[in-house]
Amino acid sequence: MPWQLKLVLRIFVLLLPGYVYVGWRLSNALAELLPVNIFYLRWMIAAVFLSFNGLPFLVISAWWNRSIRSFYMLQPRFDKRDLVFTYPFWIGVITLLEFLPYSLALDILNIMNRHAAIFSGSLLPGVVQVGLFIGFFLYVSFRAYRDTTRIRKKTYTVEISNMKPGLDEFNLTFLSDIQVDRYSGMSKLSQVTDVLQEADGEVVLFGGDLVTDGESYIEQAHHILNHVSNNTPRIACLGDHDFWANSGKIVHGFRKAGWIVLQNEHFIAFHNSHRILISGITHTYHSRMRNTDLRRFLQSAPEAALKILLIHQPSQEVITAAADYHYHLLLAGHTHGGQIVLRPFGFPINIARLEHGFYKGYYHHKNLHVIVTNGIGLSVVPLRYQAPAEIVRIRIKATTGNGTSAING
Repeated sequence: MPWQLKLVLRIFVLLLPGYVYVGWRLSNALAELLPVNIFYLRWMIAAVFLSFNGLPFLVISAWWNRSIRSFYMLQPRFDKRDLVFTYPFWIGVITLLEFLPYSLALDILNIMNRHAAIFSGSLLPGVVQVGLFIGFFLYVSFRAYRDTTRIRKKTYTVEISNMKPGLDEFNLTFLSDIQVDRYSGMSKLSQVTDVLQEADGEVVLFGGDLVTDGESYIEQAHHILNHVSNNTPRIACLGDHDFWANSGKIVHGFRKAGWIVLQNEHFIAFHNSHRILISGITHTYHSRMRNTDLRRFLQSAPEAALKILLIHQPSQEVITAAADYHYHLLLAGHTHGGQIVLRPFGFPINIARLEHGFYKGYYHHKNLHVIVTNGIGLSVVPLRYQAPAEIVRIRIKATTGNGTSAING
């Protein structure tokens, strides 16, 4: 069975106790608030939860009938069943994970208060439970739709000390992880082309992952990125999904359209007669330099007024080396900003943070600025939640101080 479908089944089994607990808790709360038999309430809630979890049963049915290879989620084109089964499944998962910590906390407080007789006979606990669940469901649905379908334009003003005056107010556009696939949608991709057309005359950098997998969308993805003016320097590195798709075909398409693809190479651009170094390295699960080779590569870089390192995966090892060899700016993608970010009681939780600490936004190490973009596309889950798709615009600004800083615009 393909891993995508195994994942759906594993998540369903893992969260099944949570669904049972929440269903039991909500039915009890509603029974306190409504003049309806609790037996019927429990069946109604079970029916609602099952409607959100039709996907695992479809997977089991396809496996039982030996038609798993033709399952709609494995096909290259979007299917209407995604709207009925795929999206509701993931909305239900996120809603459950967001609601569960608060429901458990409320139950603990209710048990403690029961001994103190504070809420004895009160409907407040039930009202709060039901209200929280409905609130989380509405918020998750709205936020996931917005973060998935809309691309925000995020601006950083990076202040660098002792920068030559001619480079002051130098701008560049950075995007990564476009990952064109069956879930991309033309409305979302048109937002990418609009931003790229606005980047006339600036340097445009791409941090890898052109498509999610396979070769079906490579040509379309190249067409999207080719809306940059021919007068604009366009530079890319490769990401994990590029190798899993067809890296040779992706590199050929980039170069045919006038892009420069850096695979452990240096490139010199010019702005107001000043040299700008852009070093691109392949740093993925598929391929990466050993630390000694990385440092030798960075040490061999030509001199420039502004030094930029472009990579796909951020890592402490690369960031430390770049700072040691006096790079000013490091740009990376890969993490999707966590893509699905839960915030129980305000604390962010996402899988990307388990890999390393550099998962979204701006960081500072010695005199090196590090920007990790959320990217645009999707991996594993066909939604974003509290990690909106974005394209980054960076303004380089000279400062007379001794330090360096970045200002979010």
